Amino acid sequence: EDEVVVGPSFIRFTVIPGVGTKVTAIEQRAAELQIRLGLSAEPFISRDQGRLVLDVQRPDRQTIFFDEIRDSLAAGSPRFGSTQVPVGVDFSGELICADLSKPEHCHLLVAGTTGSGKSEWLRMAIAGLLIRNTPETLRLLVIDPKRNAFHALRNSPFLLQSLVFPDEQPAGEVLEQLCDEMESRYAMMNGADTIADAALQSGQRLPRIVCVCDEYRDLISRGRRERLQIESQICRLGAKARAAGIHLILATQEASRDTIRGPLDANIPARVGLKRSEEHTSELQSRGLI
Repeated sequence: EDEVVVGPSFIRFTVIPGVGTKVTAIEQRAAELQIRLGLSAEPFISRDQGRLVLDVQRPDRQTIFFDEIRDSLAAGSPRFGSTQVPVGVDFSGELICADLSKPEHCHLLVAGTTGSGKSEWLRMAIAGLLIRNTPETLRLLVIDPKRNAFHALRNSPFLLQSLVFPDEQPAGEVLEQLCDEMESRYAMMNGADTIADAALQSGQRLPRIVCVCDEYRDLISRGRRERLQIESQICRLGAKARAAGIHLILATQEASRDTIRGPLDANIPARVGLKRSEEHTSELQSRGLI
């Protein structure tokens, strides 16, 4: 009997190819399946654990509330807090997290069109970090071009500094200060591989710093000089900030080649894909990002 799994957003069908039918032939027929089945969007055809699966969007997408997953977040270390960032849930409703301490998850890029829920996702990710940390184990640096995405955090003891509004304080300057903090941390780590190792050696704890930036595309659209400054600092942080306990979570409406260029693309390893335009989806697929 074929397995059918009903998730909050998709229904997954296991596909068994007929004798002589190549898997690649099925994978290339998403558009045809959409028309034959009368779907509102193309199904996703992929391979999972040695199976070929077909994921069809539910017309009645279910909302998963934060209270439903908060108890699933792993408890943090009393000394060093938690590095787990909630990403979403799988087909079985199990929580999926990114671990900032791992090289493959140390920095995240969140992409989605207007109204796709980027700011809501960022607030959920921050909430997941806050409930498993203290201000002694975690500090937030929040850059908010829209000025209203993180208003609830304005008096939070977790803030490294006040909310950053780029029209008042240039983001390039803030990121440069974060790079200075990174270099200062490396100088005091005395050869230790991570801030946790440094704390064990010296007894001095450093809080993990997570820089959250909404509307990244807006930041780099304010002039060539400012764009080059921001991209330079982001690349530096992306390349070497993890061991110093500094992480980036960037959100953008447009994850195109022009926005996420070369070294920047290479130094932000983890991706969270929300709703995107067909043009950008095709580009990301061609670059192996989704």
